Amino acid sequence: MKKSLFMLFLACVAGVPSHAQKVSDGKLESRYNITVPHEFLYGNEPVLLLQTGSELRTVNVYDENIDLVKSIDLKDLNFNYQLVYKIEEREAKDATLVDSDPVREYSSYEAFVQSEMNVNPTFTEKCLKIEKLENGDRKITFDYSKYNEPEIESRYFHYEFFGEKYPLVYLIEHEGKVTLYYNRYEINMTDWVDKGEEIENLDYSLHPISLYNFNLNTNIQDSRTIFNLSQTLFNDDDKFEYIVPKVKLTSENNSSNLGTTGPVTGTEGGQIETSRKTLISKDSNVAVVGFQVVSETGSILQDVEFDTFTGNISIMDGAVITIGKNTYLAFCANDAENHSKTVFYKIDRLASAVTKVESVSGSLKIFPTLVDKGNVIHVDFSKAAKNESEISVFSSSGAKIKSMKIPAGQNAAQFVLDAPAGMYIVNKTSLMGTPESRKIIIK
Repeated sequence: MKKSLFMLFLACVAGVPSHAQKVSDGKLESRYNITVPHEFLYGNEPVLLLQTGSELRTVNVYDENIDLVKSIDLKDLNFNYQLVYKIEEREAKDATLVDSDPVREYSSYEAFVQSEMNVNPTFTEKCLKIEKLENGDRKITFDYSKYNEPEIESRYFHYEFFGEKYPLVYLIEHEGKVTLYYNRYEINMTDWVDKGEEIENLDYSLHPISLYNFNLNTNIQDSRTIFNLSQTLFNDDDKFEYIVPKVKLTSENNSSNLGTTGPVTGTEGGQIETSRKTLISKDSNVAVVGFQVVSETGSILQDVEFDTFTGNISIMDGAVITIGKNTYLAFCANDAENHSKTVFYKIDRLASAVTKVESVSGSLKIFPTLVDKGNVIHVDFSKAAKNESEISVFSSSGAKIKSMKIPAGQNAAQFVLDAPAGMYIVNKTSLMGTPESRKIIIK
């Protein structure tokens, strides 16, 4: 009887595979963005999100059995625009000898020839060009074509314009002695001539905005939860949505002149500008002025434009804040005067509506924002916090790389970020305060 039971056990074990394996072409990019917060999932059923495809722009959705439910293409919305330039050209007329510096003297013409032969055994007098000057002196130049020189152009001032007209070195024979001179020239250009206009077609890719999730009702503010996709954040169906920035052209920080008109001097000459284009478009800088809610099919569900901020605004991430029965979408941004603000939008998923609530001045200040690796970074809250705060630093991929607690009553702190060069997000959270984020760049 024991034997038969033992044989039955072996049979059962033999029928079970030693391991199970499933393979997905999706990439496990980060433990912070592989799902959607449960409160924003249809039916509150957890899913696994893995990014795949070209530049990881496709998201595969898996259920609890790691079975593929659907694939969603996060479409980059392209902002196409044009810039107009004025085109001008000019030509090189000639060059003026500015200075001739004597660098070596020979006792005679024969001494000079012998010196050259000592340096270069292939040198002969056939390698020279001799010109008699009006005062009786002789001007001696080198015929570099007889030298088998690989870079003849470097022996002359702007050979590309003037050929062999302006040698950088020559010799003068005066009263039997020969002196070697090194020459400096100034190039003379014609006036700029208008050649019309040029239109440059450009496009700006609008990537999905990453969202930090803060549910204040749970008394737990886990800023590590970052997500792009949601199902029930903006409406109440099972289709996924994401948000992208809305942009337009502004005139802020407009660089109107891309060329130079000053004199060009030198020995070797440098690069001479013979054409230039000057930006004449009044609005030439891409600025974020709002956001759009996009469905998984690529259609735009909501189009929201900021009514206060029309300057250079940079938004790469936002925050979803749930407090009581209300859910808000918040963005930290700078207005045209570079004043820090947090903009709140109330989300009504049943009505599929997003409405602006209020703009609140941000209190979090980070300096410097461009810092060398290992240098001290200062954090200022402007006023002391009533509750304990936490400062967290995230990489651009969402990985939390540093955090520290700030006691209640303290309004400033310092930290050192020993991290690779790149952009990082410094995030401040507190029990009753509004989460704030700032960007820093490690050089």
